[in-house]
Amino acid sequence: MILLNGCVWRFFVKALHAGSGSTLRASLASAATNYVASAILGLILFNEQSTLLWWFGTGLVLAGLLLIIGGSDEEITSAQAKRTNVKQE
Repeated sequence: MILLNGCVWRFFVKALHAGSGSTLRASLASAATNYVASAILGLILFNEQSTLLWWFGTGLVLAGLLLIIGGSDEEITSAQAKRTNVKQE
């Protein structure tokens, strides 16, 4: 368990360094990796079958994270534009 948690943190940090530095994007990459790895390891180690409902729920969670990330990028861009306009005046 400790080894697997260490792997999760390792990939999270790698996602932070590989992306634009956004913790939200790293969280999405980490969550997606975690869900898919859980399904694959569950199948290999425990012969556990993932249902279509499980995959649908996983897709909804990841879609929600994408919506959060998309909204935050727009907010950051508009906030930076407002700051630039205020400085120019």
